[in-house]
Amino acid sequence: MPASPLTAFSWGYEGWGRAVPHLVREVDRLERERGFAPPCFVDIRLRRAVRAPGFQGNRFAKTLGTGRYEWMPRLGNRAIGEGGAMRLADPTAIEDLLDLIVERARGRQRVIYFCSCGSPEALSPLCPCHRTLVTRRLAAAARRRGIRLVLDEWSGGAPRLVHVPVPAAQLARLTRQDSPVRGAPDATTTLLTLGPAIDPAPLYSLGHLSLALLSATDAARLVVTGPVVRRARGWCLPVYAAFEPDQLATAQRWATRRRAHLGLVEAPWPTPSRRPSAAPTADAPFALYTIRHPDTLDEMTATRRPVRFSQGRAWRGSAGLLDLARSAGLRMPVLLADATWCTRLTHIATLDQLQLRADRTQLVVSATTRLPRVRSTQQLTLLSNGQHIAPGFIRPYALVAAPSWLRSARAVRRRRR
Repeated sequence: MPASPLTAFSWGYEGWGRAVPHLVREVDRLERERGFAPPCFVDIRLRRAVRAPGFQGNRFAKTLGTGRYEWMPRLGNRAIGEGGAMRLADPTAIEDLLDLIVERARGRQRVIYFCSCGSPEALSPLCPCHRTLVTRRLAAAARRRGIRLVLDEWSGGAPRLVHVPVPAAQLARLTRQDSPVRGAPDATTTLLTLGPAIDPAPLYSLGHLSLALLSATDAARLVVTGPVVRRARGWCLPVYAAFEPDQLATAQRWATRRRAHLGLVEAPWPTPSRRPSAAPTADAPFALYTIRHPDTLDEMTATRRPVRFSQGRAWRGSAGLLDLARSAGLRMPVLLADATWCTRLTHIATLDQLQLRADRTQLVVSATTRLPRVRSTQQLTLLSNGQHIAPGFIRPYALVAAPSWLRSARAVRRRRR
């Protein structure tokens, strides 16, 4: 048996019933890229008489081919046939599953045990799918036998944060009432339909309970998510919980607790880098608004070097958003208004560094450029309440949604260089 830990995955096929060939192709591709043979699927359903065409009877086994499918109905949920509490039809069959995982590992083939539920929390955190029971019993059996076994939800890997542009109508479905910050999350997983311009391929390998920064025109949400799923209406991104964009740490804690509750491997979040090795080429869907004197703005525009300045008070929310932008591989825009006439938005820049002090904030910005035309500060939308900045707004700082004209303003700057 190899010295390194073995790995097995749990999974649910919900939504893939009419796209099985596509599913198998992508799963096999991911495993080959990771240095493994195409996986063996273990069916832990009590019964196989289902509506999903690709998983009726032995159809999935025929699609996979010889040596890639095992049906273990003894690991099915007996409550389906007899009612009562969730329980395995024959708990001793866990040993058979563990034996299979060890055997297939010798040929660098990993095992995916599956049922129909799209999420391990099929109905709610208090009423999970029965494969969570299989996961816990499998982990206990491996410990008893001294086998180092890592269990994760497909597609595995450490959780990460990605940026996903979505249609505005889909993002509007995630209201503030969806946020679990004020209590338990909604029991029903929300599925957001991705637009035709979004390539779903990079989202196949997204680890379960990862984070996605969703953005549309003048709006953004941070959500806990997982790999894309297929529906009749197109590719969909599951959303298990929604947060405001400046709540990165809170969202990470929530996802970490859920992974522990499901018995999945503990995986650390990547630490956001203040100085990424590769310069981001796309803007975050949020921005920092502040004001500077016109003479200072002219000096910032004239130099090609980063400019450091400080402002009174600690802008704590901006630090969280900079971390979020860094984690998603995005740059955070700075929108600069004329301090002598605050309704005039005249320049844009990129936030490179931000340091909080007890009574002030130190910033380093670069690439300051004059906007092609002066914009009104009242066009900006506050992240805190979704409202436009009021005409009498006198604060020197605000967190806002990135305006729709930002991309065109960046393009003008590139043409002028």
